[in-house]
Amino acid sequence: MKHDDSIGSQRLIRLVQQACLIVYPPGDATSDSFHPFWFTCMPRSQSCWLQSLAEIFHRTYGKCIAVLLTLDCETHQWSAPVIPTQRCTRDGTIWVLRNEDFADMPPSRRVVGSCQSGVADGPEDIVARLPPHDGLHLFLRHSNHKWIKYWFLRIQGEVAFVPPTSVLADDGTTTFETPRQRVDLGSDA
Repeated sequence: MKHDDSIGSQRLIRLVQQACLIVYPPGDATSDSFHPFWFTCMPRSQSCWLQSLAEIFHRTYGKCIAVLLTLDCETHQWSAPVIPTQRCTRDGTIWVLRNEDFADMPPSRRVVGSCQSGVADGPEDIVARLPPHDGLHLFLRHSNHKWIKYWFLRIQGEVAFVPPTSVLADDGTTTFETPRQRVDLGSDA
């Protein structure tokens, strides 16, 4: 992953581990940046969407793809992923952060991680492919016609493998909480 120096860190975040994981503006942020807040787990449905995108892209083009994960730092809600400028190959991607990729995004939307598909020899190879910025990074390893998910957090430059249960929120369950009274499960008797 490369980045265009003109983007600086205006679209990135900084993670700090305290009693919980806190999202901060980058070190060179201006005074109009967002206020720090607790890191919000990614909706599981977004994780499923990312894997589906990688599978469809691979099936259609025979290539891998990279996607930027974004969060609105005012509402603390996950936003639609952004496909960055990239060169896709059978084994991976070479991608770059460019200002043009964010032209129609409000300033409150920040890059909080990445998802990329690829062929990798093992965990060390995967870690070497992760971008240098803090955030949640998903690597979808393609091996023997299967997709294996690897989740990582980069916090203050250090990379740690994390279980999906620590970074994903089960939004499928919460989807049915509000309209539960409208759903009749009937009787199987």
